[in-house]
Amino acid sequence: YFFASIEVENTCLGEESEFTLLVSNEFDSISWNFGDGSPTSSETIPTHTYTNPGTYNVVATITYAGEDFTFSQNVTIAAIPIANDAPNLTLCDISDDGTENFVLSNNTEIILGDQNPNDYEVTYYDSLENAQNANLPVNSNSFNNTSDPQIIYARVQNTSNTSCYDVTSFMVSTMAIPAINAANEERICANSNDYITLSSGITS
Repeated sequence: YFFASIEVENTCLGEESEFTLLVSNEFDSISWNFGDGSPTSSETIPTHTYTNPGTYNVVATITYAGEDFTFSQNVTIAAIPIANDAPNLTLCDISDDGTENFVLSNNTEIILGDQNPNDYEVTYYDSLENAQNANLPVNSNSFNNTSDPQIIYARVQNTSNTSCYDVTSFMVSTMAIPAINAANEERICANSNDYITLSSGITS
């Protein structure tokens, strides 16, 4: 009797995928077929780098006590997305306290670019560590900044394998509303040919 199961780590495109076996007994030899037409490997714990995303049938042929046993496992290699640069977001500081409510998701389409939103998702974080660990995302549709300016980190991850991701960042900041000095009142009659010259900072 002999039993084995295949386990794999690092399944994002471009990573070195590492293959291991859980076996019921010590074996004599092994041959790995990685399912992509590449040369086989006789290493007990081999690594392999796939050049295209997709699902591959990995086969391990094991010789034990003079008999060959074959075990297989489908391995899906997922593409790593690109987090495109996004513009900074600026709002007028209505309450004059350096805090405003930002809609971070306004940058989602720009960050995704031409990547399919059904295949990739964007989440937002207030620290790089949280973005890298996908920990404590902020509300992308209603975010109140806690410093001014503040760096926001956007994580783009593959929905089929969330360990395949990329991170970009942008700033959110407020802008003080300019003070308007009171000016002398001017009056003209309707339908007259008189003119008033308005300086900058005047609103109607």
